[in-house]
Amino acid sequence: MEKANGEIMKTNNSLLVSQNPVLRYLYDSWIQTCGVGWTPSQVFVGYLFSVLLAFGVLLAAYVNGWGWSWVQITAAALLAWDLFGGMIGYNHPAMKRRRLQEASDVPVWHNNLQHIHPLILIFFNNPTWLLGVTFYWFATFFLYVEFLEIVPATGKRRLSATAQKWVIGFEIAVALALIGASFVVADVPADFRLYGIVVYGGLVLATFILIRTPLVFQRTTAAIALVSMIVIGLYLSPPAGFQWLLPVYFLKLLVGFTAKENIGE
Repeated sequence: MEKANGEIMKTNNSLLVSQNPVLRYLYDSWIQTCGVGWTPSQVFVGYLFSVLLAFGVLLAAYVNGWGWSWVQITAAALLAWDLFGGMIGYNHPAMKRRRLQEASDVPVWHNNLQHIHPLILIFFNNPTWLLGVTFYWFATFFLYVEFLEIVPATGKRRLSATAQKWVIGFEIAVALALIGASFVVADVPADFRLYGIVVYGGLVLATFILIRTPLVFQRTTAAIALVSMIVIGLYLSPPAGFQWLLPVYFLKLLVGFTAKENIGE
C-alpha cells in the first residue's frame, strides 16, 4: 500500500515539476497534511475555497459592523482558513485511505488536541492574549505538519513514538493552562469561556468515544456527535461572527479526520 501511495505521489508531483517553488511547497504541504492521492487541480480547489470562505467570514464582520481590531481580524482569518481548508481536506478519500491504514490512535490525539480554536475564542476580547494564543497555535500548526504528519516520501513521521506521547502530554497541559487562565485574565466574558470549554471538551470526549467504536459504526457515531454538538451549540454564545465554527470544527476533526471509513480503492 505504501508503494502504491508513493507511485500516486510521484505521478501527481510530476505535474508540478515546472511550477515555481512556492506552488510546489503548497502542494507538498497539502498532501502531507491531507493524504497522498490529490491531483494538483484538487489541491488548488481546496486552497481556493478555504481562502474564499475565510474571506467570507471577514466580509460578514465588515458588513455587520462588528468593529474587529486588526488582531481579531488576523485571528479570525487564520482560524477560518485552517478550519475550512481542513474540512475540505480531511473529508477527501485520500485522507480516509490514510486513516484506515493507521493502527495507532496517537496521531488522532495529536491532531485533535492541537486544534485549540474554541479556546482561542475565549480570549477574543483581550488583544494581548488573543495575539499570543493565536501565535502559539499557528506556530504549532507548522511544527505539527513538519514533525507529526506522515512524510509521503517515507510513509513515516519524523518523531519517535515516545516523543509523540510527550507531545500529547504537552498539548493537554497547554489546553488546561488556557482554561485556567481564562478565569483570571481580564475581558473574558463567561459566555466565551463556557463556549470554548464545552466545544473543545466535546471534541475530546467525542474523540475518546469514536476511536473505541467499531469501524462499521464510526461514521454514524461521528454524525450523531456532530448533530448533538450543534444542538448544544444553540445554547452557547460564541463571539459574534463565529456561529459557523462549531459545525465546521466537528466536520473537520471528527467526521473528517477521526472517523475511519472503508471506502475501498
